[in-house]
Amino acid sequence: MSSTDLPIPDELFLEITKDLDITSIMRCRQVCRLLCSVIDGSAYVGYRVELALAGMEDGPPGEFNLEERLQKLRSLQRALWQELCPTSALQIIPRSGPLTLYEPPLASWLRGGTWAYIGEDRRSVWLFTPSSSIRGTPGCIRSIPDLGFNLVNLLCDPVQNLVALIQSEPHEQLGMKIHLRTMDGTTHPSASTSFLQLKTVPSVAQPEGFDVHGDFLAIGYDFFMSIHQVPNNDWNAAAIWNWKTGALVLGLYGCESVSCAFLSDRYILLTIVVRAEDDGITETHLAVLDYRQGSSGYVHYRDATYVCRFRYPQCMAEVSTWEFVIARPVIRHDGLNDTNLAAPFIHSQKDTIIHIVFLVNRKALLHERMPRVSHLIPLSVLLRYIDDAGDRSPWYDWDEWAPDTYLKCYRDRVNRTVFGSRLIEYDDTVRPKALRVHNFNQYYIKHRLSRSADNEDAERFAEGVTTTNSDDFTNIFMDRVETTLLCHTEELEMPWLDEFGSIERMYICDDAILFALDDEDFRAVSATF
Repeated sequence: MSSTDLPIPDELFLEITKDLDITSIMRCRQVCRLLCSVIDGSAYVGYRVELALAGMEDGPPGEFNLEERLQKLRSLQRALWQELCPTSALQIIPRSGPLTLYEPPLASWLRGGTWAYIGEDRRSVWLFTPSSSIRGTPGCIRSIPDLGFNLVNLLCDPVQNLVALIQSEPHEQLGMKIHLRTMDGTTHPSASTSFLQLKTVPSVAQPEGFDVHGDFLAIGYDFFMSIHQVPNNDWNAAAIWNWKTGALVLGLYGCESVSCAFLSDRYILLTIVVRAEDDGITETHLAVLDYRQGSSGYVHYRDATYVCRFRYPQCMAEVSTWEFVIARPVIRHDGLNDTNLAAPFIHSQKDTIIHIVFLVNRKALLHERMPRVSHLIPLSVLLRYIDDAGDRSPWYDWDEWAPDTYLKCYRDRVNRTVFGSRLIEYDDTVRPKALRVHNFNQYYIKHRLSRSADNEDAERFAEGVTTTNSDDFTNIFMDRVETTLLCHTEELEMPWLDEFGSIERMYICDDAILFALDDEDFRAVSATF
């Protein structure tokens, strides 16, 4: 059966379903043969559904017909990280709020082809959508004007038309609020309450991690105090809500630092930092929770029921760990990773990397910062250990789980972001301007290495393949770091950026790269591929 078997055309089907939750439609597709045949039987419907899953839009018929758009998008997926040649004219985003680092930083969020960022007045939000000649969209910039309160962070999920805004109250007893809005600034119609309440101490609390996945929203933050008594106001916590019902699913307190990111429809990953009371040594580990089995309240982190936990090696006595956080991963919903739809914007689980970032300091010289550390973990590795955990709630030691990962030191000024199985790096001190692309797709690397050694291209490829340099960590960890995950690195020059000055930050999502310029006008450059 195909969509033509229905008594309605494709456009009408899309119009009927446009106000429904697209991820719910895709789950229904897996159990409903009729819905499955409708989506899979029409290239046009499949193309539009896949774009919707990525939070992206498609323009009216124009220069390219549907078949040409699909062909170009498939070619884009193959060629994007080979040439970095924009398919649309560069867009200059004028000053409508600072786009570079400030003190404190102005938060921004890029997902699904929409860049959301807090305005200069800290009371407004700007939303920028890049143009795309392939998809036929002109691009636009719009704003949610004065919200009536100050903002400290935000997230945007175009798939659900959701903008979550963290307000910091002027009086510490009032805590903080997470306002649930649409991209037009109105209260989200799916939310039973207009905001979620955070109980914090004091009002300067800063979120450590902020993520959304379907009906659930999670945050890790500083200086938390719930109705429980905690002995140290500096301790942080994590909280998970069903943002549609307003119900608290699970909360943690009692640890020194928490960052969080959803892994799937069941599991959430936490970075937890604990400082021992007797010797002051910092312990860092990863923890996985089944948030659908939450306790509907706050519990001390020691009393939580974890699926499993992953230990990190102990730091040297003169070193302490700071800013142990999860960089935002590109995670799609369970069951949506094996779709055969047309647009190339969904990463499979085996092609996704989790990026852990932490900073280490010498205790005697806190002002002397050592390099930051990036820890790259294939999502498939975490899920394998989660599946093996069963009901045992095991601890996995560093030498047990770390060999399938990759660690690298880098300097503060280097911008890094993850896209699928790639870690993309930009260093503004290097000329000519270029992106350094680290590819962790093991199948791709091993396939290229298996080619004839007499092939000059294969030899050149092999020169770019590395594993973790253990010597970089001898003055950080007491245990030696030994890993085997392969990484292939290459540089892609960007001559089309030469006319611009220094770049402060870089954002990558789907078919666009945005560069925030370090200039007086706070401009940004958008390149669509």
